[in-house]
Amino acid sequence: MPDKMPYEGAIEEAAKATSKALELIKAASPAISDAYGLVIGDTIKHARAERLERMAAKAKKKLIDRGVTQPTQPPEQIAVPLLEVAQAESRDELIDLWARLLANTMDPGRISDVRAAYIDILKKLEPLDAKVLDFISKLNPANDQVTKHAAFERIGCRQSAAIVSIENLDALGCVRLFGGNHFLTLSELGKEIVIAVQA
Repeated sequence: MPDKMPYEGAIEEAAKATSKALELIKAASPAISDAYGLVIGDTIKHARAERLERMAAKAKKKLIDRGVTQPTQPPEQIAVPLLEVAQAESRDELIDLWARLLANTMDPGRISDVRAAYIDILKKLEPLDAKVLDFISKLNPANDQVTKHAAFERIGCRQSAAIVSIENLDALGCVRLFGGNHFLTLSELGKEIVIAVQA
């Protein structure tokens, strides 16, 4: 596997973009920019760079584990928005989701499973939404019928929290109800998103 991964240039560009706001403030008022840089800017910049590094390391490990020795260059229309969203994400469950998506954009055997439109959907997920999506993806509609009001018992969370997650996934077009609008299943879009972020 090459020393420099195809996404590393994009990570550098995303990091540069994060500092543009600070540069504008510096131009307007050095005093304000000094306070902003010391109090907020440096902390945010460092945290975002650290998140990108964590996510990139996870993606690289996934590719190594799969035996991908010649990763493809991720398409710019996917890589740039993916990295912009990922650098703002601090929750491990979602960092892992972005790492899987990035790895799949660089895997020649999986790149066709990833669409740029999925990024806008995935960035609207909370960690519980991702857990619920995974749970529903493992249901067999023929013999494992679960209602949205009973899913919480299997997921291991409050009923109201599960329902909010299911309703969010429904609004995003990832799940649908069948059997007289009682039982949960993935929509075609939901199935494709699960494939795009599979490990």
